[in-house]
Amino acid sequence: MTKDKKPERKIVKRIDKQLHESKKLLKKGIKAQKSQDLEEALNHFQNAYEIIQGILTSDDFEESKYADTREGKIVALLHLGNVHQELKETDRALEHLNEALKLDDEKGKIGDMRIRVLIMKMIGDIYCDLEKYNDAVNTFEVLYYLMVRANAPFDDTAKLLDKLTSVCYEHLAKDDPRTVKFFEKSVELLNIMGRRRDARNMLNNLAVVHYKNERYDEALEYYQQALEMDEKFNDMRGKASRLRYIGLVYHKKENWEQALKHYNESLSLSDEIEDSVGKKETLQKLGDLYMAQGDEGKAKEVLQEADQINLDQ
Repeated sequence: MTKDKKPERKIVKRIDKQLHESKKLLKKGIKAQKSQDLEEALNHFQNAYEIIQGILTSDDFEESKYADTREGKIVALLHLGNVHQELKETDRALEHLNEALKLDDEKGKIGDMRIRVLIMKMIGDIYCDLEKYNDAVNTFEVLYYLMVRANAPFDDTAKLLDKLTSVCYEHLAKDDPRTVKFFEKSVELLNIMGRRRDARNMLNNLAVVHYKNERYDEALEYYQQALEMDEKFNDMRGKASRLRYIGLVYHKKENWEQALKHYNESLSLSDEIEDSVGKKETLQKLGDLYMAQGDEGKAKEVLQEADQINLDQ
């Protein structure tokens, strides 16, 4: 019996030594990366990866006894991907990060949530760098639902939604339904978190998205919700801005009476709070309104008043 145990102890000792060496290399790589010695960091991470890969593929390896070994490979791949990303070697970075993601999937369950989130975020960021925005949104969307299922901290989910809505708004087709969907999810989460002002800003963004798609009734709905929050916060500058854009939506709907009403309310408020920037912008829109109505005299008068406002003072 004793003789049978000796080979096993040798195997255990050898693997423990290799794992210890891989961990030392990972630490050296992290230190080198912090010092911006990226080539040295890459060398350390690659060596750590090869040691772990050698352990995993050896005939005498029993994963049940070394549950953390596969996790170590994922960590090594993550670091390799991160360094290649810093070196602008995006293809290699994606290769390593996708391999890490595949390994995590093969585990059959979510392991270290922080690592998985980091990998997917890095992949999404690389797609953004490559201007592959649809791929980026697809990646961030999968990550969002993963974080929701895992009950990730609200702050982390809110940050992801902020990134997701930004990419959708700035880079997807203006009528892509995902833009509205994720702005709405962001508003919902921010309200749950008690971040009412941020939620108000997202409502405004939703209104802008609908306005750009000529869905004017929906735009009015969200501008109105944002206006109500301006009033709760006693944010007069925000209220003046919201009234201006509500006026613009009515202008587009050719509801001249309501457009004029909201422009004038915005002007009055801008005068009250001495907001010359807001006043100038509203006067310009009011001039456009009079021009659309065929009142060129009134339009000229209002536009001249706008021109007289010197924003450099």
